[in-house]
Amino acid sequence: MLLKHLVSDHEHMRRAGRIAAERFSLSGHDLQVLKQTNGMTADGRPIRLIDRIPSGTLLAVNLPDSIPKFVSLPYTVFEDSSLRVINKPAGLATMASSRGSGNSLEAEYTLAYGSFQPVNRLDKGTGGLMVCAATGHFQHVLSSDLHTDRFIREYIAVVEGDVSPSDGKIDLSIGRVPGSDNLRRIDSSGKPSVTYYHTVMRANHRTMLRLRLITGRTHQIRVHLAGIGHPICGDYLYGSALDSFPGTFALHSAFLFLTHPVSGDRLFFRSPVPSRFSELFNS
Repeated sequence: MLLKHLVSDHEHMRRAGRIAAERFSLSGHDLQVLKQTNGMTADGRPIRLIDRIPSGTLLAVNLPDSIPKFVSLPYTVFEDSSLRVINKPAGLATMASSRGSGNSLEAEYTLAYGSFQPVNRLDKGTGGLMVCAATGHFQHVLSSDLHTDRFIREYIAVVEGDVSPSDGKIDLSIGRVPGSDNLRRIDSSGKPSVTYYHTVMRANHRTMLRLRLITGRTHQIRVHLAGIGHPICGDYLYGSALDSFPGTFALHSAFLFLTHPVSGDRLFFRSPVPSRFSELFNS
């Protein structure tokens, strides 16, 4: 990954490593990689991290495009030195259980890459796109972007009933269910929670929705949709389980828009909606 920056007047004669770290959000590990690979130049001339750079100089940083580890996960759809985008299968838990039993994305990811540093998480029953940071530094940077226009997540869900109006905003606070660590409910004294939805199609008294999260509460989409009388098909906690969705439900993290923490490029990813979602309109 080649990154370039024209040193400004207020950066005049600052050390190259400091300019690069601030401009490109580089971690200490990234700087060590640059040091070991002689990956920095000033106007095309190799430089050291400690060299002071005058204004008007073109500073270039060349980081490896990927971080080789043991093996790639079969559902890694993008990776570079900052982040990885994962297309998590529905039914696979994101985090390992406290007992260490059962399979999880955390266990598989750790085996493949080392440390697991998720930026966002998905319920076990939800499949689709999520982001993992390559370092703790980038986890902090990307997590700061959550719930802003720099990091947008959109989901597809199939719900029970004919949703009306076709497009809308669900603005209902969410709180814990007393006596439960996991369950949530609509609660006027809970945390403010906002979800936007758009109808994609409807048939056979079911509706497919495209949803955008503005906040990120536990089970937010599931609780919001159940709260307006349209639980997600197969949602065994807030609706009714379906034999065709064992241990899962019709919610998929389908679209992801994010700003790259180093280059500033706008990235877009799409995960196809599982075919079994469409089959719900025939049952």
